[in-house]
Amino acid sequence: MPKLIKILLAISIFLVGVSVFYYFVILQSEKVRLLNLEVAQKELDRTEKTFKEKERVKNIDTCISDANNNYIEQWNRMCEYLGKKPHCALYEQAERLDKVQKDSIEMCYKTYPPI
Repeated sequence: MPKLIKILLAISIFLVGVSVFYYFVILQSEKVRLLNLEVAQKELDRTEKTFKEKERVKNIDTCISDANNNYIEQWNRMCEYLGKKPHCALYEQAERLDKVQKDSIEMCYKTYPPI
């Protein structure tokens, strides 16, 4: 009987050892891996959001620049139409051209809203 108890005790200790090993080595390392994966995903999301915001700002800048260039072109065409030199003084037409420019710039912000 004592030999059977020793064998059962040895098997029990072995099983406890295997259980402890499994818990600390396998399960805990899996938890750490999942935690690292979660942190990496958050960093990726943050990087992607930063990239999208930079792209949005670049698109807005380009859009506003195009609106301003169009405004200058229209202004100069109006000057030419009136037989004046480019960048002339336009009193009656200035208000309409300013409104077109303002509307174009507002459209840029509507086209590229905040993320």
